[in-house]
Amino acid sequence: MAGIGGLIGGIGGAVTDIFTGEAAAATAQGDRLAAASYNYGGFLENQNASSTEVATGIQKVQVARKISQTEGTMVASEGEANVSGGSAGDLMRSSMQQGALAQTMVSTQGQITENAFKEKAVSLQGMAAAANAAADAADKQAQMAPITAGLSILGGFAGMF
Repeated sequence: MAGIGGLIGGIGGAVTDIFTGEAAAATAQGDRLAAASYNYGGFLENQNASSTEVATGIQKVQVARKISQTEGTMVASEGEANVSGGSAGDLMRSSMQQGALAQTMVSTQGQITENAFKEKAVSLQGMAAAANAAADAADKQAQMAPITAGLSILGGFAGMF
């Protein structure tokens, strides 16, 4: 009777191996879906970085236009008052400094935002690679299930003798 018990144990092991293989295949499918989602998220983050770069360029032009308008108004006011240097010159220099600071601020903030999007994209791409690696491992486990199931049955037959 011990031989029959070994055979039954071998068959039970084979059934377990088959179900484990099916579970691994399902896990692989889920990991591949996760990887696709991470890749899409990375794509969107790169799009956000590009949009930020364009928006920053637009903001720079807007600031430059405002600076130009302010300087033009100041020059016209100086000419109208027939004044040069002194307070008018100080105001002009101050205005130009404020404009330069505004330009620097727009550039810096734009670059910070763009870099944040790029960093997130790289992170998501790394997560996608990890999910793909997990899917590959699960696929290999699923591929091995029929072999281990066969070995379990052989072991059960061998246990009969």
